[in-house]
Amino acid sequence: TLLRNANHAMHSIKKQEQGGITFHNDALQVKYLAKLKLRDRLKLAIEYQQFEVYYQPIVDLPHHSIDKFEALVRWPDGNGGFISPATFIPIAEEFNLIHRVGQFVLDRACHDLKQLHLLGYTNVSFSINRSISEFSQKADQGNIISQAIAAAGLPYESIVIEITESVAMSSSNHTEQALADLRACGVKVALDDFCTGYSSLSNLIEYKTDFLKIDKSFVDSMLTDNNHQILVSTLIDLAKKLDMRVIAEGVESKQQLEMLRGFGCHYIQGFYFSPALPYKRCVALLRNSQTRTNGSETSSTL
Repeated sequence: TLLRNANHAMHSIKKQEQGGITFHNDALQVKYLAKLKLRDRLKLAIEYQQFEVYYQPIVDLPHHSIDKFEALVRWPDGNGGFISPATFIPIAEEFNLIHRVGQFVLDRACHDLKQLHLLGYTNVSFSINRSISEFSQKADQGNIISQAIAAAGLPYESIVIEITESVAMSSSNHTEQALADLRACGVKVALDDFCTGYSSLSNLIEYKTDFLKIDKSFVDSMLTDNNHQILVSTLIDLAKKLDMRVIAEGVESKQQLEMLRGFGCHYIQGFYFSPALPYKRCVALLRNSQTRTNGSETSSTL
C-alpha cells in the first residue's frame, strides 16, 4: 500500500513540475482509479471499434470553397454525447494505446475520403493528425501511413499528415526520414500548433512542411492584442516566402475572418463556417454548396 500510494503521488507531481514534492491523499487515489477505469473502457472501445471520425471543413479563403477536411476522432459516451478527446487522448498516450486509436482514424479517414472521390469530389483532401507518441511507438510510421493510403486506392497527395511542433523538435532520425519519405510520395505535411510551445523559426525551414497552422489561441486574441496581430501577419508573410500555405484555426467571427483575409491567409477553419461533422453530413454540405462540376472534379463554394 505504501509503495502504491507513493507511486500515485510520484506520477501526479511528474506531470506538474520537475523536482517538486507532493503527498498522497485520497483525492489522488480516486483520480488514479478513475484513470484506470477509463483506460479499461478505452481498451474495449478500441477492440469493438466504438469510435467515430468527424470531419471539420477547411475553407479556401480567397474562393470560399471547401477542398479540405480535418479528421477528428470522437468517442460516444453512450448517453448521446462524447467523451472529450482532451480526456481520453492523454490516457491513450500514457498507456501506449494511441497508435491503435490513430490507426483506426487513419483507416476510416482513408475509406471515407475514397467514398467522396467516388462521388466526384476528387479535389477534396483530408488532414490526419499523428502524435509524437505514435512516432515513438511505431518506427515505421511512413510505411503505415503510405500503406493505408494505397490500400484505399487514394492518390498520395490527397492526404495531409498534421504534426505538432513537438513532433518536429523531438523527432529522431527515423521520424525525420518517415516524413521525408511521405513527402517524396506526394503526401503533404502540416505543422500544427506553431508558436504555442518552444518554437523555433528554423523549424519552418528544416522540416519543409506544406502547410502552417496558426493556433486558435492567436486567432482568439488578435482582435484585441496588437502584438498577436503582428505575429499572425508576420507568420503568414513568412510562410508565403517559404512556399507554404497557411491555415488559421478556431475562426469564430466575421471580424476574425476579415482580418485574416486582409493578412492574405490561405485557409480558414472554425465554427464560423462549421463544426466537425459526421461523414454523411459532409457529403450533404458539399452537395448543398456545389456550384459547378467539371468532368470528375467538383468545386464546392460556400
